[in-house]
Amino acid sequence: MFPACKTLALPNATWLTFRRTFSSWSHEKGVPGKVVAYLMGHANVDTTLNVYTQVIEGSLRAAVDKVGGELFTMVH
Repeated sequence: MFPACKTLALPNATWLTFRRTFSSWSHEKGVPGKVVAYLMGHANVDTTLNVYTQVIEGSLRAAVDKVGGELFTMVH
């Protein structure tokens, strides 16, 4: 059922996989949610963010470092 994935020794990928990947990567790169929703054909940004966008590994640490860096400069 997934001949390309099997040939490349990759996990099975569905259209949902590609849509979630596109949405998550776009969000990670700072593309506005409204733009991603439009490109994905969603009338509501909430659908894009709540159903398709996932937190990418490393994003949480980057966010903490970013905010922490700002707080550190305010204190000193």
